[in-house]
Amino acid sequence: MTMTEMAVTMGLIGLGALGAASLGGSLSTGSKKLQGLVAMNSFATSLNTHLYSNMGCLDLKNLGALSSVPKEVAFTTSGSNWNYQGLTTFEGGYTGTGDKKTLTRNFDIESLQAYYEDDPSPARIIDSSGVSLIKGILKIKVVLKVGKKPSEYVYNVPVLITDGGDISYCSDEKNIAETCAAAQGKYNSATKTCDLGTACKIKDTYNQLSCVALDNAGYGVTCSPVFGASKTNQYTGAFTCPVNSTATQTQDTTWVSQRDCGKKCTQNIQNRMVWYTCIECPPASP
Repeated sequence: MTMTEMAVTMGLIGLGALGAASLGGSLSTGSKKLQGLVAMNSFATSLNTHLYSNMGCLDLKNLGALSSVPKEVAFTTSGSNWNYQGLTTFEGGYTGTGDKKTLTRNFDIESLQAYYEDDPSPARIIDSSGVSLIKGILKIKVVLKVGKKPSEYVYNVPVLITDGGDISYCSDEKNIAETCAAAQGKYNSATKTCDLGTACKIKDTYNQLSCVALDNAGYGVTCSPVFGASKTNQYTGAFTCPVNSTATQTQDTTWVSQRDCGKKCTQNIQNRMVWYTCIECPPASP
């Protein structure tokens, strides 16, 4: 082999090595982007589930007074019922100095905001204490970003709010209060009962959470508290209605959760939450 042929050969080897290195970098970048998209969608799904649960309702009430002007919020600060665990942990929103409170590796949380949808003539109900409540839509908007491309998610949560912007009812509490108002009754928020005078009365509610393993049953079963824990009726202290009242099923929801059951073991669990409302009606006239 002449010196010229050797120089050409070494040049081709160099170009091949450079191309392989460049391809490796592109594959690595693509893999990170894919991980970011998966993590971002997992976050958005988890937030959606939390916002429409009983535990999410408690977090929404703790946000304080809101208005139609977007306000930065965070659901993972101290005292929240939601502690999202995905590929990494996170904390949304901003600090007091305006810095993003983001601890994710695979995607960025650009903003997490809450505000009410504008309604020039909102429907109202009257609480038992005489407080006028507005029926509105709470909007939660979160902007997530993988690389330089942002994605916006908006969740609409039905709520009953005061004129000052505080959330009074949501979830099953809202349904009872609205049902009571529609029947021209007085809803007592402290005892969660509806006084309809000589008509029927709502004697509290109760809900039951149950679960069963779809696989790897030998590792035991742990229910997922997406919609909170089971709740007994305040009058009976059990999953029953008081005497002379009847249980009416108001909602039945099932979902599948996963838990780690050891090395290379993932257990799928089917969960079910059923809600009941106890109704007491006066005896029929002879």
